[in-house]
Amino acid sequence: MRLLIIDEKGIREFTPLKLDNKNENESNSIIKFLKEKLDSKESLAPKKELNLYTISKLVELFQTTRPTLYNWIEKGDLTPIRIGGRVFFNQIDIEEMLLRKSFNSITDK
Repeated sequence: MRLLIIDEKGIREFTPLKLDNKNENESNSIIKFLKEKLDSKESLAPKKELNLYTISKLVELFQTTRPTLYNWIEKGDLTPIRIGGRVFFNQIDIEEMLLRKSFNSITDK
């Protein structure tokens, strides 16, 4: 089994210094401890539902045109998610774009 450590230093592989029985037991206990911590964090983390919208749905919601949406994508306002040749947009990304655009329109006045 390989254990990768990800921290501010980057990604590195955990390897025991010695392969004796004592070190192996310590390694196993560290791995067990880390697995328990990861499992508990996963259960505590809020589950975010992924709401995806198609370009057609956004055209309908914003009452705009496809070229406008493609312009927003090109400018980096909208981030597309490509799944199996189809293009979707995450609801959170859409909401963030709307906040940015409304903030910019307020500050531009």
